[in-house]
Amino acid sequence: MITILLLTGISFLGVTVYKTETEKRKTKEDLIELSKIKYGLFSVDEWKRILSEIITKKIEDFNLEGANREKMRDEISTFLFKQINEFEERYFEENGQTFLGILKSGVAAVTGTFGELKKNIPTFTEEILNFMNKPKTEGLFENLLSKN
Repeated sequence: MITILLLTGISFLGVTVYKTETEKRKTKEDLIELSKIKYGLFSVDEWKRILSEIITKKIEDFNLEGANREKMRDEISTFLFKQINEFEERYFEENGQTFLGILKSGVAAVTGTFGELKKNIPTFTEEILNFMNKPKTEGLFENLLSKN
């Protein structure tokens, strides 16, 4: 009778140890797999895929019509005006040091070079907007983003 109780106890404990070791092995395998940083939050490839999908969707939804076009027109015009003003200031500052530079600055001032550029900002802006709204340009953005 004692032998049967001992065998039953040993069998029960053997099964319990086997189950525990199997679970432990599976947990170690999972830990090893996760430590390779292939999945979830730590996966660079997964993040690239997700961001690529988001950016592609945004490009497909990108529309320069109506209110969007007006907002972009204002932004681009402001940017161009600021850049031309800064360039004009640098131009006169850099060319004010030598006789030839003063002569070049004088010609630019007399001919109204920078004034002509500023006067054409609306035309430049429309050309930029038209370029950005072409399907070919959208495809170019998608190709550039999908490579990275």
